[in-house]
Amino acid sequence: AGCKFTGDLAQDFAVGAPAPRNSAAPVSVCAGALPLGPLHHVALTGATTVVVGGTAQLTAKPQDSNNQLLSAATVAWSSSDESIATVSATGLVTGVAANANPVTITATATADGITKSATLQMAVANPEIHWIDFSSSSTSFPPGFQTQLFATARVSNGGMIVPAAFTFESL
Repeated sequence: AGCKFTGDLAQDFAVGAPAPRNSAAPVSVCAGALPLGPLHHVALTGATTVVVGGTAQLTAKPQDSNNQLLSAATVAWSSSDESIATVSATGLVTGVAANANPVTITATATADGITKSATLQMAVANPEIHWIDFSSSSTSFPPGFQTQLFATARVSNGGMIVPAAFTFESL
């Protein structure tokens, strides 16, 4: 963010998309450049969708009016409906039940007697099968013999298991 010059280009620059700025852009304040102000807002980031049985990590950053992080602030998390999604003390959201309506996740920060909150709408969906693992009780067997096939439905290769019923038929 232009806050420190080390002379090492690998440390001073990061590869990314162009992000032009002008005088209308928010001020980018370097850490320690200004004294910390009172709690002004909470910046809440993270995924907006989680599948049933899956998790999504949210991050809450209590900030002053110059977007400086107030590390001494405490953050409490809540869910508007824990039968749809729960949230831990660290902002880890767990999908409990799919619902057409998103659940509201709230991060409430408190610092020096000031309390501010931020919310995020989290959709909870049923996991979709995008990968099927197959295994067999035998890798080869002579004609006329049988083997048992095992199938596991997953959201991705090596991903979360999705409960599923399989029907096998020969072609």
